[in-house]
Amino acid sequence: MRLITHLTEMRQDQIAAGRALQELATRPLSTQDPETGTRLSLSEMVDQVLIFFLAGHETSAAALNWALYLLGRYSHFQDQVAQEASHLTA
Repeated sequence: MRLITHLTEMRQDQIAAGRALQELATRPLSTQDPETGTRLSLSEMVDQVLIFFLAGHETSAAALNWALYLLGRYSHFQDQVAQEASHLTA
């Protein structure tokens, strides 16, 4: 969490100095709420980054878990998957 906080602080400094790249990390930090005129605070942005990280990790882990389960359950597909994968590494 300290790393994400540090990187977010660095990006906030770049935005303030007008040197930030216009990318995914910059947009939420530099966009004002149309009703309040406020921007995401440091802690709010760190929370958002952690949520994206967790969601991506959880989604990938679940997909891999299901793929391995299905290959184990339907072993006749294992050879087909191995054959297709062998073309990728050759």
